Amino acid sequence: MTFGKDMREWHLDYVQNAQSRLKLSTPSFALFNHFYNEPFRAYHNFDHIYNLLVLHSILGGELTRPKYTAVETAIWYHDIIYNPGATNNEEASALLFKSFAELGSLHNGATTDLIVQTILDTKHLQEPKNKEPWSLYMLDLDLAGLASDPEQFTKNTRAIEEESNYSMKELVPLCCRYEFVKNRIRFWTALLDRGYIYHNPYKLPMLKTMDKQARVNINKELEQLKQKYNYLHTLGFGCE
Repeated sequence: MTFGKDMREWHLDYVQNAQSRLKLSTPSFALFNHFYNEPFRAYHNFDHIYNLLVLHSILGGELTRPKYTAVETAIWYHDIIYNPGATNNEEASALLFKSFAELGSLHNGATTDLIVQTILDTKHLQEPKNKEPWSLYMLDLDLAGLASDPEQFTKNTRAIEEESNYSMKELVPLCCRYEFVKNRIRFWTALLDRGYIYHNPYKLPMLKTMDKQARVNINKELEQLKQKYNYLHTLGFGCE
């Protein structure tokens, strides 16, 4: 996709919705453009945001306007701060959102807090604290790429690995690769162990169908990662 006008139009629509429906102040397009076009972002970039906005426009028609815009807000902000290897990206993103939301004199504090929690819940490693159906639905949108066709899924996972390697440029110690592989195994295992991939609070047929493909993709990737993990471990690499 090309950025520029398409994403600016999405942003313009969002600003109008956020201000009229939720009384939220929003930053200029330039801020989002700056962060989502950082050079190391191979996956967590405007492509990802664009895909979620499009999917939301397809699946979110039954939501009330305020809830639709709350999801839209979480989409725009949930990855705005992304430092590969950091464990507090979601917290930093939520803080940035809250700082802008509270600039408005008429902002809804309760709604702001719910959106903050939704952004935090995009870690996906624990049971979400925001149980609102619209929030669980947003988490499903964020994981929709797991149900891509196998070729696209592989491209996505390699893009995430590319992000994790960026800080070391072309030379990535095997120790760091070991840590990446170990963390990805932990993430995939946590998703499979919870018994569902998608919360699907609105019982959407599309998400129900996607669950099966996501499991196929995850299990295949997990098998490959475990092979890499065992190989690196036999070489004596590890940072424990």
